[in-house]
Amino acid sequence: MYKGEDKVIEVLKGAMRLEEIAEKSGLHIDAVRRVIESLKDRGFVEIERHEEERLEPSEEYKRYVKGEFPEERVFKKALLKARVQELDEIEKKAGISWAKRKGFVEISGGLLFPTKTEEEVRAAMDKLRKALESGDRVALEELRQRHLLKTVKKAVVVVRRTGKEYKEIHEWIDDPE
Repeated sequence: MYKGEDKVIEVLKGAMRLEEIAEKSGLHIDAVRRVIESLKDRGFVEIERHEEERLEPSEEYKRYVKGEFPEERVFKKALLKARVQELDEIEKKAGISWAKRKGFVEISGGLLFPTKTEEEVRAAMDKLRKALESGDRVALEELRQRHLLKTVKKAVVVVRRTGKEYKEIHEWIDDPE
């Protein structure tokens, strides 16, 4: 029997993640791991282990969300009838490609011309900015293609009570007879 078992049993309601048990019990995560293994060995809890994938934004994506994506900058310069040669390196490398692919601009005679309204471009870019929150599959796929999101795998441990009464066994363990 480990110190803290009673705290873990007390906070364990339904299926809970290891981190949640640690937070609610006030025990360190390593102590919770030892306790739940002990409780599992004695039949009080079941442990389910699996991996979860989640998307994490790159630093570049975070900068774009706070500022502007390269294709937005290219579009704004197209509104001013800028020349392609006036664009910075990122605008030339990524901005033109994505702005053309999305139908934001056309190039003729070395000049940029807008092909969408500011509202249409703003709406399209807002989808990219909010993709993680909204779960928009098309926007998320674009962000993955652009290497602005990465998939991170994390091991997850979920614990649930088996229904075996803890108090009775707890008293039996403490009984010297």
